[in-house]
Amino acid sequence: MSLLDDIKAHREKEQAHWTQKCKVFDEAVMKETIKRNAKEQNLPQTMKAVEFARILHGTQKRSTDVEEVAYINHPYTLACHALAMKIYDDDLIASLLLHDVAEDCIADVPDLPAGDKVKHTVDLVTFTREEGELKAAAKKRYYERMDGDAYAMMVKILDRCNNISCMAFGFDKVKTVSYIIETEKYIYPMYDKIKELKPEWTEAVWLIEYQTVSVVESAKRYIR
Repeated sequence: MSLLDDIKAHREKEQAHWTQKCKVFDEAVMKETIKRNAKEQNLPQTMKAVEFARILHGTQKRSTDVEEVAYINHPYTLACHALAMKIYDDDLIASLLLHDVAEDCIADVPDLPAGDKVKHTVDLVTFTREEGELKAAAKKRYYERMDGDAYAMMVKILDRCNNISCMAFGFDKVKTVSYIIETEKYIYPMYDKIKELKPEWTEAVWLIEYQTVSVVESAKRYIR
């Protein structure tokens, strides 16, 4: 056996023992982390939203081909991501927790347990299609509505960062390529816009951009 054959055999043996993790963090632990931060930083909307989102998402699951993951893991991850970057903005954290309830649950934006800023943000990040509207046109209108609103764009880039980071567990090649194209076209321009509108989020945006672009470029390499 040649050295290359030996290396290949060793690699295959090691890979046979690998397990994929489509859930990096436990939702129960994240829930307590969010509630602790909400209490310590005086974030009343966040304290209400953390339970409201869990109840509404109920038994919903994330789409993966590895294991079942409770859907609430997604908004909890977004909230913890922001908190880990020391963003203690009640409007933003509550919006992250509630960002999918109008689109994926039986919930009306006006009934959300939050203030007008959070309701407006959730409304902007809720994707809709008008009757007879093509998906491409709906996407364009969707992103145009968010343009210029720092909170909606921040929710969206965190949302996309998490979805891109998890696409290996539930996306086929076609969906992966579609996500990459959409991300480069609509998400990348948001980074500089948010930094201009909210300079205090500059370092956080840099971290989100770093993670998202790294995953996208890695995916492009393997797709080729």
